[in-house]
Amino acid sequence: MDKKEEMYQHVQECIKNNLNQQAYCVERGINIARFYYWKKKYLQEQINDSSFITVSAPSQSTGRQLELLFPNGLRLYCGYDAPAGFLKELINL
Repeated sequence: MDKKEEMYQHVQECIKNNLNQQAYCVERGINIARFYYWKKKYLQEQINDSSFITVSAPSQSTGRQLELLFPNGLRLYCGYDAPAGFLKELINL
């Protein structure tokens, strides 16, 4: 088993069992900063192409763009003249 697989197993166990991460790491001799590094990598990998859904875009645009910045860092651009229903679908992703 390589380091990635090993650390992902630790991360999965903590998440699945809702364990205190710091106590978990102390009990197993894992550096907490290293654990957080691997947890971040693991969670980023969980956001993949299969999590995207299809949203139909408005057919016409003025060329001006509105930028939507999501908490996970994702940026979406759409025209200022986009219908309110379309923007609602984007925000609720």
